[in-house]
Amino acid sequence: MEDYNFLEPLLNPGGYIIVTGTRYIFDDPYEQIQKKAELEMAELGKSIWKFSIKNCWKNGDKSQGPFFPATKTVKGKPIGQSMEFLEGMRRQLGDEMFSCQYENSPIISGDTSFTDELIASRTLYHLTQLPNPLMPRVSSWVSEQV
Repeated sequence: MEDYNFLEPLLNPGGYIIVTGTRYIFDDPYEQIQKKAELEMAELGKSIWKFSIKNCWKNGDKSQGPFFPATKTVKGKPIGQSMEFLEGMRRQLGDEMFSCQYENSPIISGDTSFTDELIASRTLYHLTQLPNPLMPRVSSWVSEQV
């Protein structure tokens, strides 16, 4: 996003910049631009930004089939994507990469949940659970506070 901010003043009035890309992480430049547009809309009632965010599904809905359905050209060359192709790519790439590459989303579109077991396995409930190198300093600090 910082690179964009340096380029914006160089743009001629009335000019435009086309930003294309694939989303891999949250709060990437694409998300920041969308947030900037929402803020402009809230504050000014308009925004300079226009979006065309697409994924592999028609209207962004898997149940409606592929955005580019499989067909053939006039010369008989196959083009487009079938449901079988997209499901094969999901299996080949894995859910996370497929979500980024084909669904243009840095999250898994299927079931994503933080189970109690997962949260518990990553939660420290007591100072004694801290790694040993830190314990002497933490223990002495806690003693001083009591």
